Amino acid sequence: MLNTFDHIFDAAIGLDIKGQITYFNHQAISFFKLSPRLLKQKKYLEEIFRADDFDISEWVDKSLLSFEVNLSPEIQITLFHEPVTYFVILKVFPVETPEGNRFIIIFQDKTIEHNLHNKYRDQVEELRKTHEQIIQADKLSTLGELTANISHEINNPLTIASGHCELLNEGLSSSDPMAKIDFLKLTATTIQDSLDRVNQIIRNMKSFLHKKEDKKEYCNLLTIIENAHRWVKGQEKEEITLHIDNCENAIVLANGLKLEQVFLNFIKNSYDALIESQTKNPTIKISFELKDHQVLIHIQDNGPGIPEHLKGDLFKPFSTTKETGKGTGLGLSISAKIIESHQGSIQYIDSPQGAHFLINLPSIEKYSYSRTDFFQIDDLKKRILILDNEALILNLMSGFLEETGHYIIGSSSPEEALDLLEKANIDIILTDYTMPSMNGSQFAKQARLKGFLGPIYYMTGSQNIEKYNADKNKYKISGVILKPFHKEEIVRIINSAVKGLATNEQ
Repeated sequence: MLNTFDHIFDAAIGLDIKGQITYFNHQAISFFKLSPRLLKQKKYLEEIFRADDFDISEWVDKSLLSFEVNLSPEIQITLFHEPVTYFVILKVFPVETPEGNRFIIIFQDKTIEHNLHNKYRDQVEELRKTHEQIIQADKLSTLGELTANISHEINNPLTIASGHCELLNEGLSSSDPMAKIDFLKLTATTIQDSLDRVNQIIRNMKSFLHKKEDKKEYCNLLTIIENAHRWVKGQEKEEITLHIDNCENAIVLANGLKLEQVFLNFIKNSYDALIESQTKNPTIKISFELKDHQVLIHIQDNGPGIPEHLKGDLFKPFSTTKETGKGTGLGLSISAKIIESHQGSIQYIDSPQGAHFLINLPSIEKYSYSRTDFFQIDDLKKRILILDNEALILNLMSGFLEETGHYIIGSSSPEEALDLLEKANIDIILTDYTMPSMNGSQFAKQARLKGFLGPIYYMTGSQNIEKYNADKNKYKISGVILKPFHKEEIVRIINSAVKGLATNEQ
């Protein structure tokens, strides 16, 4: 029976019930780099090799006592007599021989696979760092272009502040300063406003250059687009109209700084094209729509558009419509990678006039629910839907509830939230009462009609207490959270709701 293992390609060692070596095959001689004579002198496995971070003796003893096939995790072993290290998986199983019960341990050598995995992992990490460096270099290049007139941006408020300081000194030095008190107050306010403007410019530069940008949070698209436009507008003398439609309440779950870089690239490209082509009534239009759990963002201008021969290579690195020295050719390729990292996509759309790009991002409901940890089975963790059309409130609530360990799903659209209830398991709902398209009562009614049985809490001001009292029994509203609220209150309410769910489940 044991002779069968002479023909396998893995090292095999036979043990008796006491764990002593009674057999080894030809592969074991080569694997352990011992002659047959020396290998026969070894009584136990521990005399041949040591297992790092793994108690090989305990594992063998348990395996022998169980009389069952047993697999070890991947372990690292080092030979005593040679400076050789292997990564192996051990497989032990009982065999019957004329001499009695024996056990065979097969050493499956995973060293090559392990080393390849480490090499691949290192290469991926190197590529990730290189990609981050390219993004940072593009940001520096973009910032270099944008800051050509940054001294002008800072000098303007500084000149205003300096001039008003002189006026303030003259007023204070007059014979009757109190007679000019209103003028002096206005002058002081103007100085403060000018210095605040300088401070804001510097803060924008620091935040734009900040490298630690992995964290995603709820962001208002309108704010992101306006910040990006402010950078471009500050350096251009030409008057170009930017129309932003339907973005007031458009919220995405994203890295705000990275998205700002994307819109900065698109707006800057449109500005350059419109100025270079001397387009009449130059206009850029950015519009938003929510469709099928997707956030669709259209970016259009009325410029000359993209040359036909470049359309197929738009998102490839170093592809550019600009003259040599006027652009890196990395803006669109980096923008595409950033959007892909947010599980989205960018595409160019042929239009009769100008350039037209479509950015597709998952809705915050879809993005929140699609994260890997939402599919892990854990009865102790609950899925909490937070419905509010303010990004700051969603971020605040997520921060409050992060330490509870439950799954947080943000939503800014009652319609999307109701659609999510039909497709996903939600345990608890916290909803703002006053929203543009649907109030809390209407939402709670629809949620109950769709079969949602879990607790619903209103988040609102004291002016809507009567609405809550009217809905408390009608729609089984579990409670009201009055704004402004505190972390301790939110955590307490969620813990109470989770306990109630646990009781009902029992």
